[in-house]
Amino acid sequence: MLELFGHKSDYAVSADETLMYLQKNPQTDIVLLDIDLGAGLSGEELLPVIREKFKYVQVIMFTSQNSLEMGVECIKKGAFDYMTKPFREKKFLKKVPLALERKKIAKLNDLYMGILVHDLNNPIHTFSAPLNTSGLPHGEFSMKNRRTSLRPPKKASPRSGPW
Repeated sequence: MLELFGHKSDYAVSADETLMYLQKNPQTDIVLLDIDLGAGLSGEELLPVIREKFKYVQVIMFTSQNSLEMGVECIKKGAFDYMTKPFREKKFLKKVPLALERKKIAKLNDLYMGILVHDLNNPIHTFSAPLNTSGLPHGEFSMKNRRTSLRPPKKASPRSGPW
């Protein structure tokens, strides 16, 4: 279904296969994860593992159980969203760009936090320029003899004399 809309999609049948796929394909954007995976870890158990190892991957959980409590638990554990089967294609396809946007925002947030931490740990250093013969640092100029008033210059009077 996703391929019809220009997205690449792959399929994994177990928690182990999912983790191996994600390690080989760290650029993966979204995982559509069923709560009931059969043998091995459940989707609910796999969710925190994915979130810990693949921070930016957005996980949309789905299940045939229409349980509000299960949905809330999955969101608390880091799922982007929770859907019950069978779900409507249009409803699901609306979630894809939102999940992609959330991934971008998470990456930008980490980038900005990294810059902030760097700036806090490395304050700006000041330096003094060597003086030239005029006594001013190179590249600077004196404001002496410069007009600092915002008023227009006075015009010379046609009259002569002090009055």
